[in-house]
Amino acid sequence: MNILPTVSSDLKVAGRNILKLISKNIKVNTFCVIRVSKTESHFINVLNRQVQLATEDAKINVYDTF
Repeated sequence: MNILPTVSSDLKVAGRNILKLISKNIKVNTFCVIRVSKTESHFINVLNRQVQLATEDAKINVYDTF
């Protein structure tokens, strides 16, 4: 049984709620909720205030993230 789609959906909903709360309390330009695998980082949710540094649903090589 593949539960990954359900986990991804739940993570997206939780991420939206987390970013909503964080945006009220932490003054940073960019904050991301990311799912990391052995090969890639998948940006689930992104909060950009002024400069767009990340995009939702973007996937990049895990070694290119920090």
